[in-house]
Amino acid sequence: MLVLPMLLNAQVYNFRNYTIRDGFPQSNSSHLSFDKKGYLWTITQKGLVRFDGIHFKLFNIKDSLPSKLIKEYYQCDNGTFYLITEKGLSKWKPEKLYYTLNIPEYNLSSIYCFHYHNNQVYAGGKKGLFIIEKDSLRHIETSNGIIIRNILTYKGELLIQSNKALYAYQDNSLIKTEINLPDTVSIKDIAIDKSNNIWLASNLGLIKISNKDYEIYNISDGLIDNELESICIDSMGIVWYGSEGRGIGSYDGEKIISYKQENGFSNTSVLDLAIDHEGNLWVGGRTGLTTLKHNDPFIHYNKINNNDNTIILGMMQTEDSTIWMATYGSGIVGLKNGQFTNLYSDFPDNRFFDIVKVEDKIYLASASHGVLIYNTKKQEIETEIAPHKNLRVFCLLKDDSCVWAGTSGAGLLKITMNDYQQYSTKDGLTSDRVMSLCKDTSNTLWIGTVGGGVCKLDDGEISSYTKEDGLEPNYIRSIASDNNGRIWFGSATHGIFSIVKNDDSVNYEFINPEKGLSSENVYLMIFDNQDRLWVGTEKGVDRIDFQKDKYNIKQFSKDEGFVNMETNINGALLDFSSNIWFSTTNGISIYRNGYPERNTYSPRTFLNGILLFHEQPDWQKLGFLLKDNLPVNLELKHNNNHLTFEFIGISLTA
Repeated sequence: MLVLPMLLNAQVYNFRNYTIRDGFPQSNSSHLSFDKKGYLWTITQKGLVRFDGIHFKLFNIKDSLPSKLIKEYYQCDNGTFYLITEKGLSKWKPEKLYYTLNIPEYNLSSIYCFHYHNNQVYAGGKKGLFIIEKDSLRHIETSNGIIIRNILTYKGELLIQSNKALYAYQDNSLIKTEINLPDTVSIKDIAIDKSNNIWLASNLGLIKISNKDYEIYNISDGLIDNELESICIDSMGIVWYGSEGRGIGSYDGEKIISYKQENGFSNTSVLDLAIDHEGNLWVGGRTGLTTLKHNDPFIHYNKINNNDNTIILGMMQTEDSTIWMATYGSGIVGLKNGQFTNLYSDFPDNRFFDIVKVEDKIYLASASHGVLIYNTKKQEIETEIAPHKNLRVFCLLKDDSCVWAGTSGAGLLKITMNDYQQYSTKDGLTSDRVMSLCKDTSNTLWIGTVGGGVCKLDDGEISSYTKEDGLEPNYIRSIASDNNGRIWFGSATHGIFSIVKNDDSVNYEFINPEKGLSSENVYLMIFDNQDRLWVGTEKGVDRIDFQKDKYNIKQFSKDEGFVNMETNINGALLDFSSNIWFSTTNGISIYRNGYPERNTYSPRTFLNGILLFHEQPDWQKLGFLLKDNLPVNLELKHNNNHLTFEFIGISLTA
């Protein structure tokens, strides 16, 4: 098969960017963390920002912060913060500043990290290690002027990261570990996976440490950059890393994936990475805040053949796992391992509606040259099947001994080898414009027409279902059969329907917007490996899960990750891995089989207020102590106890 190399086109992922336009106070976002209530916290150049999944709350000097320029922070479980500013170390709670320590010999403004371990808060920086004890500091001297960048708990003990090495904290001293990293290394960040492997973001790339051995991954292995600034590991063990100039990447133990602007990631100057309790990735950078949902089942290719405007229609997959796409204007394009290729450059017409393969021949439904048969061994067009000139072919169906073709004006063609048999209105078809084809489990061929409803070919006899038979829709774009042989038809005007035959009558069961379908305008249909019907419209895709006497419909549109929205005729393919490919008006969207669709994590819910007779009382004036602005040991008289409880549930899954 002749394959012409093209540019590597990138998958597009559903990143959600929060910038000034979305209410984020300022462009820079660094030092990401999550508190026990589920809030996200981050540092900006205007102060400290809290995010609840919907609203951003900025805390600065008016909220009693010692300075709007915060360098580092740590939040305790009780909501108290330790902050590092140019003024030193401060203890702060929203709207209350407890104290600020400024001890010149300790250079507190150069503390780079905090860590909670064994009921104590540790801090590290240019002057070594500190332990915060109530309202004072205990300084632990470190030899050789070690600058501490990170502190973690590793196997129950403190692990200290400097720019050049790792240290264990034992008996009030730092002991260098036996991990001998290269002399040229500069460590920027550190993370530990579930197997106790240590991962480092460094100037040499990504470093994995197992016991005393290490392995370095760099650009030659597929990393976005050797200069990495940040790292984190998600609940599935995927290592995420960031570069301040090139974007982010991930490593799952087998493959490395890069996420740049062409992948939908625009916040490429990365300052920090973090994973929330729902498994979502968060990225702080110089252009705001970005998140990638852990449970998004869709990925996308918006550029085909390096062209934003390529229209994709029918698709097929060959034995080597290449996905071949019939495009309207760009010929036949293949996709394998992220690489796009052209099948052939000398087609008489580069506009195609559909594609199928039989042995070493590829059948192509062209817009003006009938059915073109391409010989993959000879790498040339072998035959052109067309009863008349300028014949447009809408669809193809691969059968056991032939290929069926639905045309615009020549009816139905049965192609065997390089010959064909034609069925038209003269033979009983209700229209010579055939838009869709499907074989059921009893070997009956169902035919969807433009203007003539539904026909079927059974044992050489053609019969039909039209308006005269009570069938209102007459423009049938798609047909699909389930594992039990039940046939569903997708129309341009009435949603989808099936034909129900009784002893003496024919009835039609419709599923339309009144019954939960997103639109009456159906372009495509396909059953997945669980016998669920997917229906493509101009509003996205709907999935119908049929049960005994009922069905459930789940809609996938922009909010559910199907960002390309409008689908195309013939544009559905179930691949060898049971992923579903959808052609859309803006490229391809792929539903990845097995990905979780719903957020199974419960929101972090907490009590936020108590009202008395629908009003907010001054609980302190009523004699109650407050904790987190809530009354403690609340007891009220029987005639003064009408309470309303206010609560907040925080979920950061966009």
